[in-house]
Amino acid sequence: MEKWITKIRSLTHTIHSILFPKHCVGCQTKETYLCSECENKIIRQGNFGDKMIFSLVSYREPLVRKLIWLLKYRGVKEIAEIFGNWLYEALIEDLAKINLYHEKQGRILVVPVPLSAKRLRQRGFNQAEEIANQLQKIDPKLFQIESQILIKQKETRTQVSVKNRRDRLKNLKGAFTLKTSAKIRGRIVVLLDDVCTTGATMNEAARVIGRGKPRRVIRVTVAGE
Repeated sequence: MEKWITKIRSLTHTIHSILFPKHCVGCQTKETYLCSECENKIIRQGNFGDKMIFSLVSYREPLVRKLIWLLKYRGVKEIAEIFGNWLYEALIEDLAKINLYHEKQGRILVVPVPLSAKRLRQRGFNQAEEIANQLQKIDPKLFQIESQILIKQKETRTQVSVKNRRDRLKNLKGAFTLKTSAKIRGRIVVLLDDVCTTGATMNEAARVIGRGKPRRVIRVTVAGE
């Protein structure tokens, strides 16, 4: 079964490449999804929206929205490499500032915010995990991905469709569960997602991870409103 799934995904990627040839989301330059000139136009200063969550770029930036759309809904995983590179540069600087670059108990754990089983089946991949994979690929001595520690056990409505804060919190109540505490006890955890709109998902996930008594949880997203 796994072999057939791999073949189907490969075929889907080929069809997508034919129907949607690679070009820059900004200037339409061929053979790249983001040319260096357009990339330099994107402001990367961090902390958009919720100040408890480090969001590297603004979700209101049109080029960023286009890149996220390609990753999430077209399955263009090369976008995860772009985002992973951005986050690595920012995290290295931030971790050094707060003296967390060297973790005595091992590598820094990167926990992608999980999708529900239903959403994962529909999409075929978790975009946050793809970004996390790039972080580990860049620096495997520093980052260790743990994608099975936090589980989303309940299907929820998208947070943007839930208008007020009380309903957002209710929507997420009981959505996440911690599979194991042993791996995160006393450790630094980077909780990673692609987008932060309301902050409720990230904060609820961090609250559940906190039950495992990590040394620190750093909440990180690529984009934030």
